[in-house]
Amino acid sequence: MYLQISTVIANGEMPVSLFTSVSDQTRLPRCWPAICHDQAECMSRALKNFVPFPNPDLALERADDGRNVLVNGRTNTYTEVSEAVAIVWSLCDGNRSVDGIAAHLKAMKAPGAYRVAQRAIEILASVDAIASLPHRGMGSAANGLRDSPLLRLTNVMKRILTVRVSYKGADFYLDLCYRGALRWFYARSSLVALVLLAVASLGVFPLLTREWPAISLIKYLPLIIAFEVGTLLLHELAHAMTVKHYGRKVLSVGVGWFWVEPIAFVDTTDMWLASRWARVAVSLAGPTLDLSIAGCLCCIAIFSDPEVAALAVLLASCQWLKCAYNMSPFLEYDGYYALSNILNKPHLRRDSFTWLFQIAGRKPGWLHKRFLTEIAYSVLSLIYLGVLLGLQAHYALFALHKLFGLNPQSLTAATMVFASLLVATSLIAAGLWGDIRHLVGQRATPDGSS
Repeated sequence: MYLQISTVIANGEMPVSLFTSVSDQTRLPRCWPAICHDQAECMSRALKNFVPFPNPDLALERADDGRNVLVNGRTNTYTEVSEAVAIVWSLCDGNRSVDGIAAHLKAMKAPGAYRVAQRAIEILASVDAIASLPHRGMGSAANGLRDSPLLRLTNVMKRILTVRVSYKGADFYLDLCYRGALRWFYARSSLVALVLLAVASLGVFPLLTREWPAISLIKYLPLIIAFEVGTLLLHELAHAMTVKHYGRKVLSVGVGWFWVEPIAFVDTTDMWLASRWARVAVSLAGPTLDLSIAGCLCCIAIFSDPEVAALAVLLASCQWLKCAYNMSPFLEYDGYYALSNILNKPHLRRDSFTWLFQIAGRKPGWLHKRFLTEIAYSVLSLIYLGVLLGLQAHYALFALHKLFGLNPQSLTAATMVFASLLVATSLIAAGLWGDIRHLVGQRATPDGSS
């Protein structure tokens, strides 16, 4: 699944459900940030006189659960902002200066009005919601890496090894498919049947312990490739149909190449305007379908002749292995998105990496109760990833011996296992690069802020 979600929440602020223009507002939201500095002197003269012009491509919208979201209609980027930032954005009309916005907030009896206005303007500028600020030290963390040779090299590699071809007009046809026939898969009886098939996929593990006739890899290789491509497309279709089930748009669909493997994707960013549990359902739709297909293959294996049954067991076990990687909380796949939405922490992995970076830098205060979620996530995710890589190596040897008749100690088997682990490791490294770049960028900027 392909998501373009960016979330920005000012320090000390919490998003609430208020979503009205504040031009004539007389009351502040209850959760207005408690900032004690209320002096106009905290702003530089250049910033006080700066008149922010709003980006015409952006619109402030309200999500189903009351969150404030800035939607960029040109880039399809969704940015969640806090209540204070949303109010300041509403006051950015191209006529008021930052000092005027702060005075308006002060007239509303907002505590720390000048400091809140300054911080909100900085945040809006960092996500290109307004024009650039007139002084240095603001903006993206990546600016500090702009001239880095390492960054230029990795960006070149990423452009070479990552290719995406997308189509932005697919929502109309997906809507027709959903309304025509596929909406019946979201009836209660259909959902129960899919869950039962997913549970039945557990039967692949006792089936793997049986003795099966050796399968000719060359003979069945075209069928295996066709099956993998078909299940990949069905996986993405499940995400897309769940988006349509909740009445949101699929902004684009496409195929491509990601480092060492082909990919398919759907842009489900519009779900950022839906409720949290709706986003969780979209994330889990693909893995649920994968396990349901594995359950069907287990049923085929029970009632088929040995050679067909062995092939069905192989494909079902591959579905399980793909699902295990897809549900890894450490990689930004379906499992991670579901977990981050459940915990309501959109930048869970980046925040956890920041915590690990603080340990490496020996900064004080890293072991604090407010980091308990990040600590637990980091430790458990690393354990999950290590166990998963070990299980993949074990499964590869097991499958090569049981299903293909290869000697586990042969050079061919060792080469195939090493290749599978190399592919998995490269995909993990590619997925982590964005967060590593962000953390290095934090150290590269003069003020260390993002």
